[in-house]
Amino acid sequence: MTFKKNKIIFFTILGFITFVTKVNAVTVNVKPIIADNNKQVTFTIAYGSTTDGTLYPLGGIQVGSDNKNAYCVDIYDGFPYSGYPNNVANPPLSFGANPINFDVTDYKELSAYLKEHDYSNSLTTEQIKTATKKMNEYLYFGYEYNNQNNYKYNMATQALIWELLFQNGYFKKFSPVAGRTNGLIYFNAIGYPHVTYNPNEDISIANEKSKIKANIEEWYETPTYCNTNYKLNLTVGEKTTLTHSSIADYTVTCSSGLTCNKSGNKLEITATEKKSNLKITFTKKASGTAAVVYIPDPVPQVNQGLVTGGKPDDVSCSVTPIVNEPTEVVCTDDERKTVAACQKKANEVCGSAGYSGCNITDSNKCYVFTCKSCADDERKTPEACRAKANEACGNAGYTGCTNSDIDDDACYTFICKVPENPKTGTAAIIIAWIIGIMTIGYASWYYYKSKSFNN
Repeated sequence: MTFKKNKIIFFTILGFITFVTKVNAVTVNVKPIIADNNKQVTFTIAYGSTTDGTLYPLGGIQVGSDNKNAYCVDIYDGFPYSGYPNNVANPPLSFGANPINFDVTDYKELSAYLKEHDYSNSLTTEQIKTATKKMNEYLYFGYEYNNQNNYKYNMATQALIWELLFQNGYFKKFSPVAGRTNGLIYFNAIGYPHVTYNPNEDISIANEKSKIKANIEEWYETPTYCNTNYKLNLTVGEKTTLTHSSIADYTVTCSSGLTCNKSGNKLEITATEKKSNLKITFTKKASGTAAVVYIPDPVPQVNQGLVTGGKPDDVSCSVTPIVNEPTEVVCTDDERKTVAACQKKANEVCGSAGYSGCNITDSNKCYVFTCKSCADDERKTPEACRAKANEACGNAGYTGCTNSDIDDDACYTFICKVPENPKTGTAAIIIAWIIGIMTIGYASWYYYKSKSFNN
């Protein structure tokens, strides 16, 4: 008996440590939420109580020294104060213009709190799991997420939390009211103390609620390449680029055999070798902490849980690429398969204009050439060349303008002949005659003189 008793005590203590944690006093600060018309925001919930239609003040709640936003979990006549608002004309607690402060000394994990405070005693494990997951998302992506600082986002976050709990059976004991949708929250900004609910003066937070839900959907959006039906084929040595609007939000890791480079919404992938079981993994993790519920102290006076924190699930997906060896490319054009074949083809195509190339290959491994083309219209053809030569050389004449007279630019060429100068020719003849006569005369004189001397 002693052993069993000690065993029961042990597990009781273990369970208490697991679900309830004592902390030093945490300050809770509650301020009135003021609408655009400078009136205090109030609310009513369609849950079938005798006070249905009564408006209660909605407060902006912050807990702890770091002023974390918090929201009501339970519904005890509107807010965490016992006996409120039994006296409508003179409620025991009013927000007024100044914030209200009180301390809490206990907190619990959200799922444990929901299980313990199940009004209908019928919540399934799956319902608690769903509510815990969704509430973490509303807390994270709601008020003050990504500059959502308008007071309506505070209201929308609170409304989504309460509606979620209604939908999952947390408030199942409340019955519908005729003409009202059970579990919906209605907000007004017509002032405080309490006045009768007026549906014509509701504050619409539909857009804010939709934006919060859109934030959640965007968070869980994964690149389309993670789809099991998507086939990513890579070739060793070749770069492939993937593009998707969500890639920028993810951390990308690639297994050995792949090189990955992420820039914005683009991911460049190169397979360095053919291997099996290669993987590209996309991971996204949120900051923050999982939601907890603070329990105000003393419990008999403030019987209400305040949920704070919030962290969505991490997101991860992967794609397994298929890597192939590069295919060997072979030229299928017999007329350009070899250098000799290319040169023959080039001569056929380009003719006397000439060509350049036949020393490099294209992506199909075929040799390529380019026909030369003269850019000088006056030397493009033999006829044009002859007309230009006649104009330039005149009566002197020229040589060239034939198919053998083509320069490196594929233009026909010519050379003007050098003309003889008539005057210069006559003078040369006269001089030659004079020199000849003088030479003959001198030779004759020398001959006769020599003969006379000998006699």
